[in-house]
This record gives sequence, C-alpha cells and structure tokens, in this order.
Amino acid sequence: MKNTENTCWPLLVWGGLQVAVHLYRRWQQKNNESPNFEVSIPFGTNAEQQQGKPVSRVIYCCDAIAWLRAQTSLPHLVTGLPDICELPGALEPKQTFPEYTEWLQATTKLILQKLEPHAIAIFYQTDCKFSADHKHHFQSWFDKSYYIQKAAEAVGVPLLFHKIVLREAPGTPTHGHPAYHHLLGFSKCHVDKHGTGMPDVIPVSGAKLWSRGTPFDIAEAIAKYLKKVCKNHNQEKVLIDLFCGVATVSVAANKFGFKAIGVDWSQRRCKVACSLVPEDWNNQKAGCRRPVHRPPQKQKQKEENTDPDPTDPNT
Repeated sequence: MKNTENTCWPLLVWGGLQVAVHLYRRWQQKNNESPNFEVSIPFGTNAEQQQGKPVSRVIYCCDAIAWLRAQTSLPHLVTGLPDICELPGALEPKQTFPEYTEWLQATTKLILQKLEPHAIAIFYQTDCKFSADHKHHFQSWFDKSYYIQKAAEAVGVPLLFHKIVLREAPGTPTHGHPAYHHLLGFSKCHVDKHGTGMPDVIPVSGAKLWSRGTPFDIAEAIAKYLKKVCKNHNQEKVLIDLFCGVATVSVAANKFGFKAIGVDWSQRRCKVACSLVPEDWNNQKAGCRRPVHRPPQKQKQKEENTDPDPTDPNT
C-alpha cells in the first residue's frame, strides 16, 4: 500500500502542474488580445459637419511603445509618460532610478525622432518622489521635465514652450506630489510667432474624468492651440493621444475637429475612452465624474483586481 502511494503522488503533482500550465497559457493568450475600438463622433464646428469632414476617434488597445515603433512618422502628439507603477509588463515591479530614467528618455527620443517637421509633441507631466529602497526609507525628488528636455536636446529637437499648470492655489503646502504640472511643447521646425495663446502659469486646473487624467480645461486649451497650428501650416487635423487613459485629450481633439488616435494598454480604460460622446463631455465638465456609457459589468468584475477603475473618484 505504501509503495502504491509513493508511486501515485508524483503523477498527481505532474498532472496538476500540466493543468496549471494549460490554464495559465489560456489566461495569457486572452490577456494578450488587443481589441481596437473606433467610433464616429459628431464633434467639430457646424461648417465642418456640413462639409462632411470625418471626425473620428480610434482607440488602439495595445502596448504603446510597440505601436510607436511601428509608425513611420507622427503628426501632433500629446502624452503623459507614465510612472513605473503605471507600466505593468513594461518594467519589473522594482526598478531602479537609473533604469526608469533610461526608459523615460528613450521613449521621449523615440517620439521626437518620428515627429513630422511642423508637428508638435506636448508632454503633460507630474513630478514625483522616487523611493530608492522601495520601502520609503529614502525618497528623492524626480523631475520628469528635466529628463524629457535632456532627451530632446540629445536628438536636437528644440523646446517650443514650458508652461506650469497649478494643481493647488499658490502658497498651499503639499506632500508627496508637487502642487503643479509641467506642460512641455517640442517641434523640429514650428515657431510660434504670436505665442501659444496659453499663459506661462496656468491657474488651478479644473475637473477631470480620472485622477491620473488630464483636466478638461487643459485638454481643450491644447486642442485649441493645435487647431491654430494646423491652420497656419494647412495641415490635416490628426492628433495622437499616447498613453491615452480614458482619452480626455482625444475627446477635446474631437471637439475641435481633429481625428483622434488613442493608444493605451488597459481594455477597461480603452472602452471608456471610446464610449464618451458630446453629452458625456458636457456632463463631465459640469462636475459629473462618472460617464454615461460604462464598461459592461462582467468585464468590470473580471478586471477588478488588476486594473483600477478610471471612473472611480477614489482611485
């Protein structure tokens, strides 16, 4: 009896491992699927709509860096390069300061090298504290705008403008995150002869759909500025929203007549990004944080433990 038990248990363990490997591969295959979403948006001026100019929003649910490398050139682009915690699968859970710095600069160089001559790349970035030992025993201030400008200098793309967007009223002490954002603009050839139309210090940013997203008023100011640039250079109105999240910038671009292309890895955020319509935009701007069109409940429960809800004001 004893010999029989000793013979059977390795077979049971082996069988269990085979089942586990099979289930893991199915889960991995399903999570690697990259569904894309496209919607036609009735945004833009009445004249543009009457002329039948297509205003659309295409959302690619995939690895943004892989998508970026596959492009031959880039039109106007807006992005907020993410923190380490926002890049699952792209970086190991515990990255060192030099490794993240290298990734940030390499991504910036890739964007600027592919940028069309008169196109503009806009970075909306927030500084943060970096824990060197991952236990918050030692923290150093991490200025993303410095490394982005350093990368731009390395590839010879000049800084067009550097704005400061306030998160809090002047004089308000903060902890952890600064009371401001950086708004950086780069272009190979474009020159703003009459300025951007945006102040150098932008007052406290307003409502936004998601805590990590771009405020509505900033997204609109960017889209309005880029529309003027397109008119000056007789360019087609196309805007890339890289690491788009819930695509506030894409929706603002649609409002000003742009075809918007968003790229993000999260299926949940991509579904929210694609589902927003003009009525939602107005409601959100008025202070309603939750979109009218939500992802299916089944999908929400399935991804609950792996992806924070972009419509939850507490995340």
